[in-house]
Amino acid sequence: MSATDESPEIIDSHRVARELGTSSLARLAGVIEVISQPLYVLMYGLASFGLYAVLWSIVNLVENFADLGMTSAMQRTVPQAATRREQALAFRAALILGVLPCLAIAIGAVVFSHEVAHLFNAAPEDEERLASAIRIFAWALPIWAFVEIATSALRAQRLFGPEIRLRVFWEQVIRMAFAVVFWLLGWGFIGLLAAHLVSLSLTAVLAARLSLRYFSISDLFTGKPDAPIFWETARAGLAIMPANLSQRFYSDGGVIALNWLLPGAAGAVAAGLFTIARKISSLIQAIRLAFAYVLAPLASAASRGAREEVQAIYGFATGVLAAIAIPAGTVLAAGTPAVLSLFGKQADPAVAAVMILVGSRIVEAVAGAAQPIQQVISSYRAQLLAANAGMVVAVIVGWSLLPEWGADRHGSRSHRGSLRWRNPSGRSDVVR
Repeated sequence: MSATDESPEIIDSHRVARELGTSSLARLAGVIEVISQPLYVLMYGLASFGLYAVLWSIVNLVENFADLGMTSAMQRTVPQAATRREQALAFRAALILGVLPCLAIAIGAVVFSHEVAHLFNAAPEDEERLASAIRIFAWALPIWAFVEIATSALRAQRLFGPEIRLRVFWEQVIRMAFAVVFWLLGWGFIGLLAAHLVSLSLTAVLAARLSLRYFSISDLFTGKPDAPIFWETARAGLAIMPANLSQRFYSDGGVIALNWLLPGAAGAVAAGLFTIARKISSLIQAIRLAFAYVLAPLASAASRGAREEVQAIYGFATGVLAAIAIPAGTVLAAGTPAVLSLFGKQADPAVAAVMILVGSRIVEAVAGAAQPIQQVISSYRAQLLAANAGMVVAVIVGWSLLPEWGADRHGSRSHRGSLRWRNPSGRSDVVR
């Protein structure tokens, strides 16, 4: 039965609240990272954890470019497809357009692994095995692209709970289990990368199995490759790709830049500290993401009717986000020293960075209801304008403040003997 034959769905604040409850409960599984991240630091060391964080940030950044925006395209094309067959063809188009470029880049990284290794700063014991690590971890790129697209297609079907449990809970549990095993086997830094790759591979298998329950196999493997839905999916992805890249630069750009700017182990440690700060602040981001997972497909479906329905959804979501994010962020900021103690004394320099990032996450959460809705109902030009405007503002602020302030203006006074980002005189300090 086609989507046009079905009775129209009612998309209102009650539907949003119900789906948000499912999404939020599933995202509670993300607390496993509160255990896993300190555990990785304690087992593998801050420098090795920092290098791992840099490589994973590179994978995330490249995937957001190389998948041609297919993850976001699913939120637009699948809910608005006229038939179940069109939904399957849109999913197939996203897999072709999104995974194949990532696979080509991964092969290139393996072939030129020694040249790629020179781009990163690492501790001496990790630097010797960096080329081998890149040959192993490069395959995370196409696997992650598949997981992103497959789970996004499930989310576009309004299947929030299973998709989030798969990515947030099972992926994290599998990764932590293998990280402990490989550490006990004495694999060192390579063990942490291998654990991540194994967890992604198993998650991809589970995602493929789940996808085949909601998309017809016959529809996925039949039909014209140049069907109109193929080009609509490509257009939707390419239009949103610049906005996705801007968001990813905000998230991962700092980790990569710190590793490139500071030589040797200092670059790896700095990346590790920034990752710790970002991970703690992401507890607030999880609130916004719970809404984003729900709002994009629901707003896309609602947009087929009156726009007043979308406005009601936005108003409800913004009010709830403000009521939750502001007090939660305040409590998290107050408890930052206690949370950082889980990572040991070596994480103390990250206090100021956590405070700054938590504040920004609060602002992002309160305004964050607009972004997923804009992705699926606004014109492509409006999305590009918003993304570029935000990036320009970030560059201007960073250019003005970083030379003197660094990550923390008072870092050189409050954390002697530890990592110091940059003191007021402009001289870069190092890790001791």
